[in-house]
Amino acid sequence: MSDLPKEWLDELAELLSIPSVSADPAHAGDVVQAAEWVADKVRRSGGEAELVPYGERPLVVGEIPASNGAKDAPTVLCYGHFDVQPPAPLALWESDPFEATIRDEWLYARGVADDKGQLWMLLQAAGLLAADGALPINIRLVSDGEEEVGGQSIV
Repeated sequence: MSDLPKEWLDELAELLSIPSVSADPAHAGDVVQAAEWVADKVRRSGGEAELVPYGERPLVVGEIPASNGAKDAPTVLCYGHFDVQPPAPLALWESDPFEATIRDEWLYARGVADDKGQLWMLLQAAGLLAADGALPINIRLVSDGEEEVGGQSIV
């Protein structure tokens, strides 16, 4: 972890700090905030994205075009979700579940392994390739905020 650029960890920590607990109606605004964050990350990665109202929680639909010949390039559909499970019981956490913490070269936070971390890595890699003019495919992204409560919007 220590050899990763600080701005990468800071950006991931920003996403992880959003308590987008889809199972708790009190966090409905946080789920929307996480959707907006993901859509903005797609845009910062050189693509376009929108929040599609679908059911109780928004769906992020976006695309990052291939660097060259996007019209003829293959398109890969990628899925991720930005909602998380409730962090209870809090007594079992050694640190705040929504504050990214590094211990022994491991990053801890709710959602780091399911699924915000993987979603961020996908978008980060696509954005870096796009910035270098080296993204060989179109990436179409569909990301929801309800996977942890059944995920009906993408069925």
